[in-house]
Amino acid sequence: MKVQTLLEETGRDKAELSILLTDDETISSLNERYLNRKGATNVLSFGQGEPQTEGTKDLPPYILGDIVVSVDTAERQAKTRGVGLTEEIIILTVHGLLHLLGYVHDPREGASTEDELLMLKEEARLLSLIGIHDI
Repeated sequence: MKVQTLLEETGRDKAELSILLTDDETISSLNERYLNRKGATNVLSFGQGEPQTEGTKDLPPYILGDIVVSVDTAERQAKTRGVGLTEEIIILTVHGLLHLLGYVHDPREGASTEDELLMLKEEARLLSLIGIHDI
């Protein structure tokens, strides 16, 4: 499974996460309720706990968080990018995972240009590991 590969690659092999595929109406409601932003978005991430650290490898799995993907928005973006819906959902899931791992790109969240470039680079690296190139 591709998500397990990504968790292992990022040193979070004991992490559990949930992925919810939903519609624009639901993600819009979540976006407004939790981020005070109106309208639909492509992906949201909600962290649930502290990341696994050195010396905790013998501990049971922990919940990293939740990733919510709007299939409606993913479908529109897939058409724009010229990729399939499944590939677009994977791209958005990786993006959401990086947010759970602490990466930021949005200036509204205090991200600098360097933060954005770092996240984009890591996103491209992880996607290439699972066979998605040239995003």
